[in-house]
Amino acid sequence: MDAVKLIVVLVLCVEAVMMAKVHRPSYIDCLDSHECGHSRCCVLGQHRYSIPTCTEMGEVGSSCRPNNEPGNYQIGYPDGYSAIVRNGYLNLCDCQRGLECSRITGTCQHRHH
Repeated sequence: MDAVKLIVVLVLCVEAVMMAKVHRPSYIDCLDSHECGHSRCCVLGQHRYSIPTCTEMGEVGSSCRPNNEPGNYQIGYPDGYSAIVRNGYLNLCDCQRGLECSRITGTCQHRHH
């Protein structure tokens, strides 16, 4: 009987996850940077009702924010939709692998060892 209960719980959990994805509004591009694929991240602006968007990570010379670490952000919209963006960045993605954000220029540069 315990195995049946476990299966029922697992089925309900899978349904809940599927329903959450189905009910996500089309204007929401991402809720986690991992959804965006290689060399991209989920970015939020700092204004109210900012829409999370998958964006390219910075190349050499691209604008960046030093110490721009990913975070979790609660979002909500006038239509009643709310969610948490996980591993999201504010305003700009981090620099691509092998690059770092220069504190002097605010641009992505090759790492100096």
